[in-house]
Amino acid sequence: MPDKKKIAFGLLAAYALVLLIVGSLIIFRINAIGGYYWDFAAHMLYAKALAGPAFYSSIANHTAAMAISYENIFYVEWFRAPLMSVLMVPFLPIGAYGPMYYVVAEIAFLIIASVYAADSISANRFLMLAMLITPYAVIYLTLLNGAEILSMALLLFGIGLAARGKWQAGAVLSLAGLAKYFSSIFILLLFFLPGKERLKGFLSYLAVLAAWFAVNFAAYGNPIESYLQSFGEAFVIYKVSESSIVGAAIQSFSIIFAYIIPFIVAATAILAIMLLHRNGAAVKKHASFPNDFGYGERIVMVSFLLALAGTAAVSIHASINNLPRWGYEIYACTALLLGLFFSRAIKRYGQYKRYAYAAIALAALIYVSLLTASYFGIQSHYPFASLGTKNTTVLNAVREIKNLGIENCSIISNAWVYLRYYGIPAHYPGNMNSTSDRYPAVVVDNVGIDANSVNIKGYSAAYLSKDYGIYLPSNHSCVAFSQ
Repeated sequence: MPDKKKIAFGLLAAYALVLLIVGSLIIFRINAIGGYYWDFAAHMLYAKALAGPAFYSSIANHTAAMAISYENIFYVEWFRAPLMSVLMVPFLPIGAYGPMYYVVAEIAFLIIASVYAADSISANRFLMLAMLITPYAVIYLTLLNGAEILSMALLLFGIGLAARGKWQAGAVLSLAGLAKYFSSIFILLLFFLPGKERLKGFLSYLAVLAAWFAVNFAAYGNPIESYLQSFGEAFVIYKVSESSIVGAAIQSFSIIFAYIIPFIVAATAILAIMLLHRNGAAVKKHASFPNDFGYGERIVMVSFLLALAGTAAVSIHASINNLPRWGYEIYACTALLLGLFFSRAIKRYGQYKRYAYAAIALAALIYVSLLTASYFGIQSHYPFASLGTKNTTVLNAVREIKNLGIENCSIISNAWVYLRYYGIPAHYPGNMNSTSDRYPAVVVDNVGIDANSVNIKGYSAAYLSKDYGIYLPSNHSCVAFSQ
């Protein structure tokens, strides 16, 4: 008779492979439709800078702050958490699809992290994969930015390590924070590590950060400069109102939890069957609350509370109205919590395990179906299809810039990241030096930040279209720089 463990592992591997293949097909289709999106493209440019010697020489020569501020050497957005860009560097030599292969690697990493987290809290592996590898994760957490899916996978690993009482959770949670700064709130989880593991956990957390603090200090003379810039980007630059905060929270949570509903329906249905078939069967007794929960289970609950706090804090970021990818923390921790409760129910009603496994199989089938449906549905409906590097307006603007012969000139634009992606040295409108009145301006209406951020007073139109305009100042001269 075949070994049951080998059969279970084979089925798990097959299921994980299906999820990876379908997820990869989805991101390649998204890329074919819209290309790369703003934040993802910015990470690509960051990775490109990291792949060249100029970045490191500027750090050594203490000229990095000037090079970054005036963008005259390379393009780096210092407020972005660096880990994703660092990890993307080895994929750049592969060619045009290098960044796509990086995203596939992120999905594979998330699959591995999901299984590890499931084992750490004694949850079902199939169930955790079903809830974590969903259209939400593949669509919202990949090409829109990519740092969220990386941070979420590291959080799952870190929470799994913490649930096992291991100090290495500190190092992994620190990496999660370097993938997405808002994940730094999970440092509080280390307070719950047992005994000497707690101190080791905090030391490992700080040891990982030490290198990044050193780079910050070398570049700006301040070890936390990137954090300050990130805080300003999220909470100072973007002005939000009470209505936008409420709207952002409602939209984000509705999209996130929509992908949890199929599991809840399956779990509720199977619970009803279990209750209908009890027939007075004995139920295993457990200790009373709060002693009812073990150490690992408490770690999951604390993680859920931290995720709630973190998601609530970041909900005031204006862009969350359109990009609910910011909900990755609460999404991951909700899945862990549901997986934990379901595993407890299986233990409590052990005589109904076959129904529980039927529910898990149903949930897995539902989620694979959702992924497959998303793959075929993206072509006709993808909410961000018009906002990527393959946006018609961006492509037309790039073509006209080249027709005017100013593609090597410094340009002011509210869509600077997309122009940079195509090799045009564009600048953020609010970060220019005193020579900005000599720079051509490209104003794009439907891509990028507010078009009104580009001040074209005193400029004359060189080309006007329905969706964009190219303007030249009266004393225009081509100010070029090496990228």
